Amino acid sequence: MYNRFISSAAELGIIPGEKILVAVSGGADSVALLDLLVRYGALPVIAHCNFRLRGKESDEDEKFVKEIGKTRKIKVFVKKFNADKEAAKRGITIQEAARILRYDWFVSLSDKEMINKIAVAHHEDDLAETFMINLIRGTGLNGLCGIPVTNGKIVRPLLFASRREIEEYIKRTKLSYRNDSSNKSDKYLRNRIRNSVFPMLEDARQGSVKKISSTARLLNIYKEFIDIQLKESSGDIVSEKGNVIIFSRKELYSFSHPLLLLHYYLSSLGFSTDNLKRIADNDSIRTGNVFFSQTHRLTVSKNKLVAEPVNNKCDEEIVLSNEGNYCFNGFEFNVFRSSGIKKVDGKSEIQVDEAGLRGLLKIRKWKAGDRIGPFGMKGTKKISDILTDSAVLSNQRAIWPVLIMGDTILWVPGIRSSEKLRVKEWSEKVLRITCKIPEI
Repeated sequence: MYNRFISSAAELGIIPGEKILVAVSGGADSVALLDLLVRYGALPVIAHCNFRLRGKESDEDEKFVKEIGKTRKIKVFVKKFNADKEAAKRGITIQEAARILRYDWFVSLSDKEMINKIAVAHHEDDLAETFMINLIRGTGLNGLCGIPVTNGKIVRPLLFASRREIEEYIKRTKLSYRNDSSNKSDKYLRNRIRNSVFPMLEDARQGSVKKISSTARLLNIYKEFIDIQLKESSGDIVSEKGNVIIFSRKELYSFSHPLLLLHYYLSSLGFSTDNLKRIADNDSIRTGNVFFSQTHRLTVSKNKLVAEPVNNKCDEEIVLSNEGNYCFNGFEFNVFRSSGIKKVDGKSEIQVDEAGLRGLLKIRKWKAGDRIGPFGMKGTKKISDILTDSAVLSNQRAIWPVLIMGDTILWVPGIRSSEKLRVKEWSEKVLRITCKIPEI
């Protein structure tokens, strides 16, 4: 194990005597990584994240890691996070939020401490699990490559080793470590694959997990070659100006494989494969179409497709002050007065009795804790639950608007209206509002 680690570390450019930031959770994998780096002669600095998701157990993990640092005389940095709050704010899962928070802090800390490499303890089984997760969710070549050996400052010296090999090393060297109780829960997809799917695959054919990892590594080599070819072929098609990517519409759709080119440039910006397939279809794409990822917007004009960042963190809002057309994050609203009431679906269209208004009608993004009293139901329901129940993807949830009057939510456009819109006797002033949802 140690000899193989030496080869892996050398390939990653880790030099004995080099200062390196090591992510240590307290689990077997990270404890083994730290020990191997110390034996190798590197100079580790420990970074530990406490997401406070397991109460006392999380605090005990932190205490354990601090004790490791004290015993080994290694500097320890600890950061506490509120991952569930961040997840609600961004409209993503807690696991996704934790990953973003963790790596953002690692990079920031390494910059502050003037450290060039950040070692994390992903291993061969993690690579296979990531491959399977991406495969069943639907992915392109990037997802099937699993976990890269390097990514910027991030290095993964243990990708050569299986979980069993790491456990054997821990046992042989008599290292203490912490068990994460959440790893046994089938609440998370990764755990279901680890605890149920992989054992079945191993029963069907021994060594299946190792074969999956090998396939992911081979696909990484293919990806490197394809990326070079796509980059060389895109000179007349794509231009980059700062954070903005511009595609020549004519040249893109004349290219033999527009989807490959779109995937190469846009998948890293959060655009889904299904999203990119629609953009790549020249017969269905229309001038004025707008597509969103969690962080970017792609706008289709007559001659160009332009992908640019959008600020999804701002608390912007618009006031529906008069009749007319309004646009909010690509959602198109049309407000007009009607001569009388009509039957509306409460999803793409609602009607409001102006006589009953007690404040301005505004459109804003939904926030964590927002609730609505759904039409035809008693009580209230979280907007986050309504979006999830309606199969709204995470990148869509982050930008979804709500219609409010004061502090009351009247409508989740495209999904559900509020019981507050029910009127027994209508006045003659009826306001109708329609919503066209962008191609997300």
